[in-house]
Amino acid sequence: MSAPLSWAIMLVFGLQSLLYYSLLTWLPSLWATAGFSQVAATTLTTVFQFAGLPFSILVPTLAYRRHGEAIVVAISAGGYLFGVLGMLVFGTNFA
Repeated sequence: MSAPLSWAIMLVFGLQSLLYYSLLTWLPSLWATAGFSQVAATTLTTVFQFAGLPFSILVPTLAYRRHGEAIVVAISAGGYLFGVLGMLVFGTNFA
């Protein structure tokens, strides 16, 4: 493995962790500020965490395939992008 590839992988993993743990930390406060009760905000955060469970099984299976790594990266990036944009646009309701 070349050094630039190692740095790129480290950057992607680091940014993914930063985004996930930042969202996990701030989402209950953001939802409470948007008008949800504390119980609803923490329930939504729990749903956010449980939503990742099926993907933890699917990702290794998909990544093992020939072009699977590119598919996993595209789906992950798209999911984060649409998820954050969805919270910005529709942040005050469950939909």
